[in-house]
Amino acid sequence: MESSGYVSLVPSRRREFQLSVDPQGSRRAARRALRELGWEFEPDGERLATKEDPVRLCCSVSPVEATIGFQASHEGTLLDIEVSVPGFGPLAQRQLADRAAGLEQRITRWALGDSSYGPGRTRTPDLRIMS
Repeated sequence: MESSGYVSLVPSRRREFQLSVDPQGSRRAARRALRELGWEFEPDGERLATKEDPVRLCCSVSPVEATIGFQASHEGTLLDIEVSVPGFGPLAQRQLADRAAGLEQRITRWALGDSSYGPGRTRTPDLRIMS
């Protein structure tokens, strides 16, 4: 329950993973991945706020919104992706899972493709459905 006394009706999903690059390299990889997807994004403090382009979607799905957080760690950067979408049921839940996993894969690919950093990424099995 949120502090305002109501439960959010917008389902969300959070996914965390570790990249073996510094936070600046992780942010750069995230921006490249979002540009590749055609998603709009803007800085939101230490995070990136982003939204899927509705023009590229089938008429039966809503655009996903996401925030991507970057926290320096002794192994590189811990990334925290939280995605949300208006809707309910199995289609919305599947869309959330697909978008969170897709963002992780694209960001990782861009981070590993940056020749100024060594290879490596570890994944924390943190996949929570939040309501």
